[in-house]
Amino acid sequence: MTFDVADFRRYMESSQNTAHIDGVLAEVRGQMDTSNFLYPLKNLPTLDERTIIYTDTDGNSTLLFNEGSSESEGIEAIFVVQGVLWDFTLPPILAKTDLPRRVQFAKQSVVIHGWGNKHFVEDRQAIEAIHQKMSANYKEGTLKPWDGLNTTDSDMTSKEYSNRYFTPIQHANGELSIPFGSNVDPYQHLSRAATSNMVHLSTNEVGYYQYIPIHRRKTGFVCFNPAQFRAGQLVQIQIAFKTVPSGGKTIQHRLICQLKSIAMLDNAMQQTYESIVRARNEHQKAGRGIAIKRPIGYLQFSPAGEMSTKKVRTEEHIERVDESMAESKEGESGAEGRFRNGSLNIDGLSLNDDIA
Repeated sequence: MTFDVADFRRYMESSQNTAHIDGVLAEVRGQMDTSNFLYPLKNLPTLDERTIIYTDTDGNSTLLFNEGSSESEGIEAIFVVQGVLWDFTLPPILAKTDLPRRVQFAKQSVVIHGWGNKHFVEDRQAIEAIHQKMSANYKEGTLKPWDGLNTTDSDMTSKEYSNRYFTPIQHANGELSIPFGSNVDPYQHLSRAATSNMVHLSTNEVGYYQYIPIHRRKTGFVCFNPAQFRAGQLVQIQIAFKTVPSGGKTIQHRLICQLKSIAMLDNAMQQTYESIVRARNEHQKAGRGIAIKRPIGYLQFSPAGEMSTKKVRTEEHIERVDESMAESKEGESGAEGRFRNGSLNIDGLSLNDDIA
């Protein structure tokens, strides 16, 4: 279902919904094993203690955990971001037209909104600290500034996170391509589109999960069908940090926040809003008027097709027909007015507004 931006924003900014967002995110954060993630991350010294930077022979850097990494093996440092899923391009790939013309740029992506939650602002500041740390590994001015926000208006902030389906073979470091999952590429459109100069690696994989609340018998995260993600859901994503060449005449790099997983935390607000939209649409259909049958007859006929023996007195009949038509028009006018001017309320919610 497509959401009208302005209308959905008004819905999300209600005190009830902002309190719901804060409550769900606080519950999930309270159960988070912080030893596995860069969280909480409030300052650069903490970041320096927990992470190191690995740079390959091409000058591309990856942020690694200090603990557990060695000269022969590194563990990607994973950061967590939470918010409202606003827009997305996620699997499954159901048709060839789902892919761009230049398939090497095919990606899955999500846009996350903070909706005023304080942790979203803290997450953004933490990523800025990571950019600062990684910029120290480059000559001044050669790591582009981090594109921290995609703003839809002056009051709302969001950020896009993505991961491409393919890696150029020259950056694969000898790794072999792995097959796509059936939940990602059920009709092998991606597999068939791949060329000899690109591979699908584990670093291109994204995990899909659903959070089970603490009041259930079993709590935690379980696998989730990516086709079930919807705008308006509360989600948690995991991202890793890398630098890649930015292209252009001068040698520069840029920091990318590579999407590693997305988990659906809560869908109550999304389902409630969709029910509101459906109710409004039904109300608008009703307001367009009702179908009125207007049979016209002069003489009555029997089922056998013969003229009825019942007499019709012409003058009285015409007079009654005129009166009946007048009454019918008054009834139509009244019914139409009630549909056009009435206010349909469901649980105190007005449903007169239009939805684009």
